[in-house]
Amino acid sequence: PDRVWIGPAFQANRLQDWRVQSGRLVSVEGREQKPMRTVHVLTHWLSDRSAAADISVELGPGDASSFASGSADSWAGLLIGSGGADVDHRISALTHHWPAEDGGLIVAVDGRGEIVVRDNSVNQGYRRPVGNIPTSAWPLVTPDQLDRFGGATPGGVLLSARLRPNIGDTTYTLVVETSSSAGLPVARATYRNVPAGSVDGNVALAAHRHSPGLWFNNLRLSGDKLAQDDDRAVGPVIGAFHTLSGGTLKMTAQFGPIGADDASRAKLEIRRGGDWVVAASSPIAEGSFTATFRVDDWDASSSTPYRVSYDFSSREGIVATHYAGTIRAEPTSAEFVVGAMNCQNMSGGEGQWNGSHFWYPHAELSDAVAYHDPDMLFFAGDQIYEAGLEGVERTPVERATLDYLNHWYRFVISFRDLARDIPTVIIPDDHDVYHGNVWGNAGVRMPGQFSPPTDAGGYTMPAEWVNMVHRTQVSHLPDPADPEPLANGISVYHTRVEYAGVSFAVLADRMWKSPPVTTVPAARVWNGWPQVENYDATQADVAGARLLGERQLDFLDSWATDWSHDAWMKVVLSQTLFSNLATIPDSATSGAVLPALGLPRPGEYQRGDKIASDMDSNGWPQTGRNEALRRMRKGFAFHIAGDQHLGSYVHYGIDEWGDAGNAFVVPSIANIWPRRWFPPNPGANRLPDAPEYTGDFHDGFGNKMTVRAVANPVLTGLEPSALYDRSPGYGIIRFNRESRKITSEAWPRWVDPSLEGAAQYDGWPVTIDQTDNYGRQPAGFLDEIELDGGERRWIQVIDNETGEVVYAVRPHTQSYRPAIFDASGKYTAVARR
Repeated sequence: PDRVWIGPAFQANRLQDWRVQSGRLVSVEGREQKPMRTVHVLTHWLSDRSAAADISVELGPGDASSFASGSADSWAGLLIGSGGADVDHRISALTHHWPAEDGGLIVAVDGRGEIVVRDNSVNQGYRRPVGNIPTSAWPLVTPDQLDRFGGATPGGVLLSARLRPNIGDTTYTLVVETSSSAGLPVARATYRNVPAGSVDGNVALAAHRHSPGLWFNNLRLSGDKLAQDDDRAVGPVIGAFHTLSGGTLKMTAQFGPIGADDASRAKLEIRRGGDWVVAASSPIAEGSFTATFRVDDWDASSSTPYRVSYDFSSREGIVATHYAGTIRAEPTSAEFVVGAMNCQNMSGGEGQWNGSHFWYPHAELSDAVAYHDPDMLFFAGDQIYEAGLEGVERTPVERATLDYLNHWYRFVISFRDLARDIPTVIIPDDHDVYHGNVWGNAGVRMPGQFSPPTDAGGYTMPAEWVNMVHRTQVSHLPDPADPEPLANGISVYHTRVEYAGVSFAVLADRMWKSPPVTTVPAARVWNGWPQVENYDATQADVAGARLLGERQLDFLDSWATDWSHDAWMKVVLSQTLFSNLATIPDSATSGAVLPALGLPRPGEYQRGDKIASDMDSNGWPQTGRNEALRRMRKGFAFHIAGDQHLGSYVHYGIDEWGDAGNAFVVPSIANIWPRRWFPPNPGANRLPDAPEYTGDFHDGFGNKMTVRAVANPVLTGLEPSALYDRSPGYGIIRFNRESRKITSEAWPRWVDPSLEGAAQYDGWPVTIDQTDNYGRQPAGFLDEIELDGGERRWIQVIDNETGEVVYAVRPHTQSYRPAIFDASGKYTAVARR
């Protein structure tokens, strides 16, 4: 059927640039300024065996014009041999408009109707991944023999390529032929002594600067050189994510962009007593192409196989397809493990591309996280980046939707096998919604002209588009605590997850946050950075400045003081830290200088920095920050976050250092923005032999914070340096049910944790007690309470004068003596089941 998505055996680059129309594959993006587009075959490729292969495809212009009406700067045909045996096939399948190492050969018909073979490997120092790539970036390969049999070929041609190994060496002879739609030969070109490495790897269709509507049909591959693996197919379900909370299972299956004539519903089936039983069904949402399933009263006592079932319309007819996994039994062991990740930038970024800075699909990191066998996964935001690679399309909304899905599918493909059987919390951050920074402002954009446009607050993309993003990333979370949309109709998702006795609060950090440029006009803020020279950012805590908003604060309060669902631990999951842990050079007015700065050697301290005042951090606004921390500490909550690209561990302070909770900002998966923490003066009250960047500090907004550990960027000597020198990795957090200890681990991306002696980043692991998340010094204690039944009881301490719950906790001891913080007050302690 006609649709955008081609099928499981193919990957289009880019998604929005190709269609199936009238049974043929059509390239719909042929504008001259847009460079080469490809469609890769996923399930078949050219192996490194010394053997023959034949590849052919019919192709033609979208109108009745001849190929001879174009120029030598346009072409259509094949890309053969991209990637290779030593390259992850998922990387190879992305090869399109940039010359790339192991990029293969372009075998095509150019705009004049001539056979052309071009080299798609790195050359001529070309580094920019987007824009008008010169034809010289793909140098011509000269044929040993060229024969011309006919003239122009209106209506289309058959392009065929024959590869034959040469006896006695490691080269091939490549014969390329074209023939007319009537089967008459047009031209033949012979290329001898082609290196074997140029023809090992993926096979793709390629189109470059053609007339709109260029079509392909009847692609055929054969020969002993051909390799096949049907498990490399992707779709129609690209991946699925699920949560289990309070006895309710929710799962979102992500589909490719199906067509109007495709089946519009999917089923969730579970294995019961040897049979597959339909547990739920769901329509596939328009735009996001997601199916969200809900099953109440889920039996979590044992592991249950599942599969997402879908009737797929293929060339062979309707085919029953399945995406399978397991819903694990709810853990009951003493230790509950969370694997936390964030910020999966794809490459070295615009202007830094050289073919080796492409870090997708993060297989080494995914394998490392799997080794720890986490009970839950948390992705803290920036699952996609709108920068680097091919950039983004923001309009019209239909193409912007496909553009987002083109990015989002890479995240899904990278981590779908890790998340297939593990409950997963995903929350979007600024780049997921095509922002540099988000000042959500409850959905309200301020009037006026702003540069960058995001400084106006609200969201730059339309509400329908943002809601589409939310359906892909958060629709499998438990229902929102209060579902009322923002003022502009954007959906909300802050919620609680109750799983295995660990109670999670999921926040949307920036959804209500005020835009500083209009809230603090005296600071002349640009993109979150005060531009007034020597501005005192402690004065930026102005009346009306909002962080989480009242709705999320109320949610935090009710969540922190409610320990039902057999909860024994409270954890906050959010995008970023509630402090500003960063430094920049003394002369800098923002963090924009960071990517270009040199990095220190191991053990070297970067001098000449000042403490940053970045309002994109949740160190601003200070009153909102402190109020959030007060609500969080009511539940002795630990905080896990991402966003900063800087693995770090902080003990929050409000009135005194350490009087609130602890927070772990996990290292980024991969980043091009190496934040750092090199304060000009050593921290106070450091632990013995601790680095001088640890200890008690005020951040740039005057907030108190005790820094325990930081994974600063450093020259590692590892390659690719653009990845490894920026302290990438992931976090593992272990919660012990019996001791109530919390251990945070920060793992470098390049370390294999299964090896003996595998080391974490310097300063980790960090272990605390649950009670360390309520660090106020008691003024006294109430009478001791006997807790018959142990964990079945939890305590609320209530201020009699205000009626406010001061804190709540489920002790792990048989008795508990509640602390109070005002010796002159009166309190009631309530033991609840």
